[in-house]
Formats: sequence, structure tokens, C-alpha cells
Amino acid sequence: MRLGRGFWLWGQFSPNCSNSLIKLQNEVQKELKSPKFNVHITLAGPYKTSDQLFKNSLYNFFKSVASLKLNLTNYDYRDQVYRSFYISVFESIELKKLRSDINSLFPFNQDEIYSPHISLAYGNHCKNSKEKIISTIKDPPKIIVMNKVSIIDVNENESKWDVIESFNLK
Repeated sequence: MRLGRGFWLWGQFSPNCSNSLIKLQNEVQKELKSPKFNVHITLAGPYKTSDQLFKNSLYNFFKSVASLKLNLTNYDYRDQVYRSFYISVFESIELKKLRSDINSLFPFNQDEIYSPHISLAYGNHCKNSKEKIISTIKDPPKIIVMNKVSIIDVNENESKWDVIESFNLK
């Protein structure tokens, strides 16, 4: 069962990469109406708390983590609210190691198969609309830079995703 309220770690991107992803998100959301959220890649969670020990430990951990280049593959979609329409991300060795290191520091539920992606729309949208977008939208960038990790306070019942704290990667 999905936890509708909790704290997640999201990878976020350099300004240039964010701008190109936001343009794609806006294009997708012209067709697929969706709640607004920051473009991101989910790294870990959910956590039930975001106390000072959690924040301090993450700060110390992330100050030694280098920015990651992420390889984007293609657009895809599912019949799931939070994977309605997205860009698939190749699960590189570096990404796997980062998630493993985060899990060693603060364990999270890894029962679900990790499928790295950057969502462009949330919601229940029809397959035909999604396929139409894929056939008309320009290709996503091939590579983007994740240079920041943020703690996000997620409240799915109210469609809120608030940044609590962010950590720049070196």
C-alpha cells in the first residue's frame, strides 16, 4: 500500500536541465491536466520523519557526493497516478550506488522494483492521449545533470509536494 503522507528524497537538476524539462512538462500538461509538481527523479522514501538528525546526516553525506549525469531514454506511461506520463531514466551503476548508500544511511522500503523516471504528469489519463503526445512532442534531452537532492514533504491527499531542505552535490 502506498504511503500518502511522508518524506521522500528527490534528485533535482541543474538550471539548464530543469528549464528544458519544465518546457516538456508544460507541453505535456497542455493535453494531460495534472497537479503541479517540480520535475525530479525519486531516489528514496518514504520516511515517516524529517527530524534534525535526518537533515544533518543527509547534509554531511551529500557534501561528498558528486553530481550525476543521467541518461534519459524515452517517453513512457503507465496506468498509475504517479507514473501516468514520464521520461524513463537509465539505471546506471552510479545511480544504483547512490540509492544503496542512501539506504545504508537511512533504510527505505525497497520491495518495489526501482524504475527511475522523471514524471511529466500525474493522474488517470487515457492511453490515446498519452500516445498522441509521444507522437508529437520533441525528444527529451539525452543527458541531464542531477546536481541537488531535496527532502520533500509529500501529502498526496492534498496534492502537495513541498521542498523542506535541499543539498547541493559537488
